[in-house]
Amino acid sequence: MIKKFHIMSLVAVAALACSGGVAAKGTTWTSLSVEGTPTPGATITLVARVDGRHLVYGDRGTVFGGYIDIYAQGQLIAHIMSATPNTPVTKVVDCGIYVDGSCYAILFGEPTVIRYPYTVPAGATSLQFGARYGGDNESNSSQATDVSVKTVYPSAAVISMLFDN
Repeated sequence: MIKKFHIMSLVAVAALACSGGVAAKGTTWTSLSVEGTPTPGATITLVARVDGRHLVYGDRGTVFGGYIDIYAQGQLIAHIMSATPNTPVTKVVDCGIYVDGSCYAILFGEPTVIRYPYTVPAGATSLQFGARYGGDNESNSSQATDVSVKTVYPSAAVISMLFDN
């Protein structure tokens, strides 16, 4: 964790030095949608999307990206880094920064799309979901509008058909 903080702090200093003054952070937009039928016991998919140029973690030798947090009923259920498996890289700054004699690339990308499975709890009548991008040293944070869904219970006719077979 200390190394992550150290690298990200140096990225901010490098950006400031290269711009010749105060580095303006980029703007991001976060959105959230729900895929699937929210029936208790079923799995739905929460889709969080971050648009706007932001840092992306590629692999060893690159700086870290920001985190996308997903919430259900106000509780954090996922904390996922913006990384190359879920974000296409749009710009690479080779050896964008040196830390302790090692060269680190800076990757930018958009959009980051996180598809997170969520099992609808038994007895739930409605659910509320949220998503937030925490930002990074190059981009501001952003928050999606909360999404509320009402759960769907099978009708008595469907249940009867299931047991008749």
